[in-house]
Amino acid sequence: MFENIIEKLQDKDFIQSAISITNSTDDLVAPANFTGELTPEDAACYGSRYGDVKDPQLHWIKVGKSQGRLSTCAKNITDIEAERLQINSPEVQRKFGMAKTPATIELIRSEFFHHSHNSTLYKDWIKPSDLTEPEFCGSEGEQGAYCKCRGTVWMGLATANDTGAPIETLDQMRQWNTTSKRVNDDMINCNPSDFGGVDPWKGAHKQCFCEPEPEVKPTRCALDGEDCTCNGIMMYAAAGPDKLPMSVWDAFESPYALSKMNKTGKASCWKDTFNGVDVAPGEAKQCFCDENSEFITEEEIKDLGEYWSSMLAEQKAKDELTKIDTEATQAAEAASEEAAAAVAEAKANVQAKEEALKKSETDTEAEIKKAEEEAKAAEAAAKKKKAADEARAKKEAEAAKKAAEEAAALKAAAEKAEKAALAAKNAAEKKALEEKAREEKEAAVKAAVAAAMAEQKAAHDAELAKIAAEQEEERIQREKAAKELAARQKAEAEAAAQAEAQAKEAADQARKAAEAEARAAEAEHVKAMMEKAVAEALEQQRIAYEKKMKLEEERRAKEKAEREAREAELLAQRQKEEEAAEEAEKKAEEEAARKQREAEAAEAALKAQQKAEEEEKKRLEKEAYEKAKKEQLAKDALLKAQRDEELAKTEADAKAAQERAAAAQKAFEAAEAETKKSMEAQKQLQEEIEKQEAQAKVAKQAAAEAAAEQKKAKENAAHWKQLADAAKKKAADDMAKAEAKSKKKAEEQKKLQ
Repeated sequence: MFENIIEKLQDKDFIQSAISITNSTDDLVAPANFTGELTPEDAACYGSRYGDVKDPQLHWIKVGKSQGRLSTCAKNITDIEAERLQINSPEVQRKFGMAKTPATIELIRSEFFHHSHNSTLYKDWIKPSDLTEPEFCGSEGEQGAYCKCRGTVWMGLATANDTGAPIETLDQMRQWNTTSKRVNDDMINCNPSDFGGVDPWKGAHKQCFCEPEPEVKPTRCALDGEDCTCNGIMMYAAAGPDKLPMSVWDAFESPYALSKMNKTGKASCWKDTFNGVDVAPGEAKQCFCDENSEFITEEEIKDLGEYWSSMLAEQKAKDELTKIDTEATQAAEAASEEAAAAVAEAKANVQAKEEALKKSETDTEAEIKKAEEEAKAAEAAAKKKKAADEARAKKEAEAAKKAAEEAAALKAAAEKAEKAALAAKNAAEKKALEEKAREEKEAAVKAAVAAAMAEQKAAHDAELAKIAAEQEEERIQREKAAKELAARQKAEAEAAAQAEAQAKEAADQARKAAEAEARAAEAEHVKAMMEKAVAEALEQQRIAYEKKMKLEEERRAKEKAEREAREAELLAQRQKEEEAAEEAEKKAEEEAARKQREAEAAEAALKAQQKAEEEEKKRLEKEAYEKAKKEQLAKDALLKAQRDEELAKTEADAKAAQERAAAAQKAFEAAEAETKKSMEAQKQLQEEIEKQEAQAKVAKQAAAEAAAEQKKAKENAAHWKQLADAAKKKAADDMAKAEAKSKKKAEEQKKLQ
């Protein structure tokens, strides 16, 4: 039995396990429903996670369970991580609601542990933001090691129990026993007494981390196409690359739309909910819910609605303009194609008509040639008839001339008779003469009339012959002209038909061109109207954008002021902690210097005392040597006396030998007493030396501890300074990034305008 107990007491793992059982808390990393038996997968994770594990199953049962080691591949998320998952995951919201009761948080933790711990999306959703990253806030036993935190303060190991390596993150620390306390901007000392007396690792150096509460912000309520449950204002934004939804702050820096929720408190996460606004065409989208309207105002909804209305009007105008341009282009192309087809058809018709005209011209030339030959024959006959008619007319003219001459002679005779009658005095004669003259005159007149009539008849006949000849010639010419006219009219009719066809084609083309021009004019008119509408929409967009930018600047200014206030508060806390650390360092340095002086003085005194004691030791050793020598001489004398006594032959000699022996015995006893006394003094001196050495060792240890405390104080001060510098640098980087984003967004909006 005792051998078994001794064996257990010599087993370091058993001793550590027993200590850990004594020190263990209820805040273990595995969920309450964990059975305690490692699966092959968990065993592999457990073995690779810790450096002192050979048999994962055995080690977990004997050591790991009592030390609160993380035995599974799945992480056991904290309450705050569960709340962050609830804020970011629409699926978790739909499953468990938005209540933050312990039961709901435990269900979310179990959901992650059993079903979602391998999900890249879920891992991303539980990650803290830069402002809520868990931070080291103190070490146990440090002077002024107070944690000011709004969230959960965790206490656990400062160095890993398996490798001795420093633990630098909360996740690493929670792979071992920890204890925690939820606080609200309270100052808490990194000491078990402030954690209800619970010490997760008695005797081990511990540290504390602050895990800040999740940011108050609009929560992600749905991904593209899902239903969003929200009673406030719903925000529609791009989801981001690689199917890892961007944060709401990044969404605020990108195009987004807003909608006030209806009475049902549920709406679909897609563009129709936002009046048809597609904030990121071709990309996945997501929705956020500002449940209590803490970040988005009614005025911003109105201004952003006007902005998107102007953008939609502009897009609609652009689409309409594009449609009109397309239709005009298509009409022009169709007209061009129709014109090309008409030209090709006209060319074919002209070619056919040219061939028909060539044939008609050949036939006409033959007819004209025949008509010319007939006209020549008719002309020759007409010339011959004309010559005969002219000869006859000449003969008749000569006869008429002769009759005229005779009439003239008769006229002259009548005139002479008349004159004679006039000269006669006898009335009877006068009457007879007048009668005779009258008769002669009548005869002359009749003759003249007959001559004139004959002349006129001859002239008339000649004229008739001439007219007949001319008429014949004209008839021939008319027939010739008629034939030529018929041929020409035929050609002209064909040409007119061709021209009419071409004119009709040209008219059709002109009509189509006119229609195309009308459509183009209409398109130009619509384009002008659209450009006007676009200009008005752009103006509205500019006004809405200016309002949006103003609101954005106000929001950023507010966020900047809040951030600066938080940073100022953090900086003040850091400065206070730095001052406390500097004060602690100063005190530690003074204490270390005092202890160093005491140690140096003690060491100097010890060296002097050691030197004196060494000299005293040498003196005592010399005395002891002399005394030992005397003792040896006395002993030799005693032995000699005893031998002399034994060898004494006479009584006197024996008596003398006895006396010498007694004297030698007395001298030996005295020498022995001196030796004993010297040995006691030497022993006392050795004890004093050992006491002084122990005091010197304590002094050295105190000096070393003081130096270590001084070094630790310096390291803590450097750590706080490093944290403060990092916080300042991060704040500056955040401001620079925000300004760069704002500048870039302004430039993009300027380009759009």
